[in-house]
Amino acid sequence: GFQAPELGTFLHFVLEGVCREAAALGGFRDLSRDTLKALTEKYTEEYASRYFRPAQREDPRFRYLFARLRRSVDLILRDVVEELAVSRFTPRDFELRFGLGAGELPPLQAGDVSLGGVADRVDGWVDGDTLYLCVADYKTGRKSFSLTDVWYGLGIQMLLYLFALEENGGRRYRAKRIVPAGVLYAPARDVLLKLPRSSTPEESEDKRREALRRSGLLLADTRVLHAREEGDSPKYLPVKYQNGEPTGSLATAAQLGQLAKYVKKLLERMGGALRSGSIQADPLCRSGSDTPCQWCPYTAACGFGEGEDKLRRMRSKPEDEFWEDLGKEAEANG
Repeated sequence: GFQAPELGTFLHFVLEGVCREAAALGGFRDLSRDTLKALTEKYTEEYASRYFRPAQREDPRFRYLFARLRRSVDLILRDVVEELAVSRFTPRDFELRFGLGAGELPPLQAGDVSLGGVADRVDGWVDGDTLYLCVADYKTGRKSFSLTDVWYGLGIQMLLYLFALEENGGRRYRAKRIVPAGVLYAPARDVLLKLPRSSTPEESEDKRREALRRSGLLLADTRVLHAREEGDSPKYLPVKYQNGEPTGSLATAAQLGQLAKYVKKLLERMGGALRSGSIQADPLCRSGSDTPCQWCPYTAACGFGEGEDKLRRMRSKPEDEFWEDLGKEAEANG
């Protein structure tokens, strides 16, 4: 079978290969279902021949599991391609590396802290002399974007990539000016729906699309949003329109600027704690039943919870409170 990391690696491999070749063929708008299916088969077979042992490929149970997975990949690819077909943003990079040996861009810098990483996909839209960039991350689990997580220093990976591209992406993309257009989690999974037996195929498809709606944070600019997905009834973006005005997970350019400074400060504080030798057991959790201790491999050595230890609990931050507190942080730090 597949462990979770192996499943993620497989899906990333097929997604990258199909999207890269589809872009080279002229884009996603005119990509037929047959061509998409052929590309998916091509990269699925390439992965299997490269990474599976002959004995695995002959095992009946493995072949059944892999055949089922291929059906899921077909649906996932269809979803990604249909999203890109209604967008003026086009993929500019796949698996873009930051500072990892032969990194294509410098490492992410915060003070004297340097970080490397890989952005799954970078999409761009040119308007005049401005390049708007959006970072997309494929998720095989149920991860969603949360401002509360960002406040506590969690889930900031895509934001770090986005702001690093704003700072250092000009030469790579030959752009005079780069503006962050947002970050999106793209579900790389199929969904199981609980529906009445009487549900029509159309109702099933609507429910499925809603379950696969992207999660993230986008620039609050109607022109940019319409470039990201055409029309006033977005199927993919975490945005709705009321009287022509967008609502949803949005941030102004000024707020994104404050956010860039905030996540950089977070990195500097984390780096300072590491350099000072801080290794105290001080886990952060959403609830008593959702703690890092559930999956931490060092639980036995750490001994947390045997004495008077207390978990640090995350307090949910509503959107308006988050931006208000972020503004106060920006004022306090000049």
